[in-house]
Amino acid sequence: MATELYGLAPADFVATRTARAKEARAAGDRELATAIAALAKPTKVAWLVNQLVRQRPQDVEPLLALGAGLREATATLSGDDLRTLTRQQHQLVHAIVGMAREIAAAAGEPVSQDVADGVDQTLRAALADDGLAAALSGGRLTDRLEFAGFGGAGAGITLPPATRKKPVVPVDDLAAQRKARAARADQAAAEARTALDDAEAAQRSVQEAVAAAVATAEAAEARVAELRAELEAAIAEHVDADKATKAAHASLDQADRGVRGARRRLDAAEAERALL
Repeated sequence: MATELYGLAPADFVATRTARAKEARAAGDRELATAIAALAKPTKVAWLVNQLVRQRPQDVEPLLALGAGLREATATLSGDDLRTLTRQQHQLVHAIVGMAREIAAAAGEPVSQDVADGVDQTLRAALADDGLAAALSGGRLTDRLEFAGFGGAGAGITLPPATRKKPVVPVDDLAAQRKARAARADQAAAEARTALDDAEAAQRSVQEAVAAAVATAEAAEARVAELRAELEAAIAEHVDADKATKAAHASLDQADRGVRGARRRLDAAEAERALL
C-alpha cells in the first residue's frame, strides 16, 4: 500500500490515501486503516527522489554503489581513490539531479531551485550513510534526507531499516571491494557516454535524412512550378491557335462565297454572249 501511495503524483496522494484507508476500514481491518491514514504526504523533494528510484533505478544504483566505495575510501584514508570517487560522485549527483528535473517536467511539476537543491542534498546524504542509502532505495521518503554525521539519523524516512553493526572487513578485502565498485562506476559512466554517442549519431543521421527530404521536396516544388508555367504557356498558345483557325475558316468561307459569285457572273456573261 505504501509503495503504491509513494509512487503517486503529489496531487493524488491525499485522495488515494483516504480511499485506501476507507477500503481497509470497510474490510474490517481497522489497524491497517489507521496505518494507512498515518502515512505522511511526501514533500516535493521526497516525491521527486522517490520517482528517481522508481523510474531510473539503473542510474541511482551506481550512485549508491559509488557512495559505499566512497565511505570505504574515507575509512581507509586512500587519498587517490578518495579523490577519484569524490569527482565521480559530483558528476553523478549533478547528472541525476538533471534526470529529476526531466521527470518533473514530464509530470507537469515545476522544479524550483530549492527543490533541486533538496534533491542534491538527499542524494549526497545517501552517499554518506548506508542507512540513508537503504531508505532512499526503498522509494518511500516523506522529506529530504539530512546526514547528521557518522552514525546519525536522517529525516524523511518512512520505514527506517533496522540498524546493525557492520562486520569488520580486512583492509585487503575493503580495497578489493572499493576497486570493484569504482570499476562498476567507471563502467556505468562509460556505458552512459557510449549511449550518448549513439544517440547523437542517430540524431545526426535523422537530421541528414530530414535535410535530404527537404531538398527533394524543394526540387519537386520547383519542378511543379516549372511544369505549371509550361502548361499555362501551352494553354495560351492553344487559345491563340484556336482563334487563328477560326479566323482562317472565316476567310475561307468568304473566299468561297467570292468564287461562287464570280462563277455566276461568268456564266451569265457567257450566256448573254451566246445570244448575241
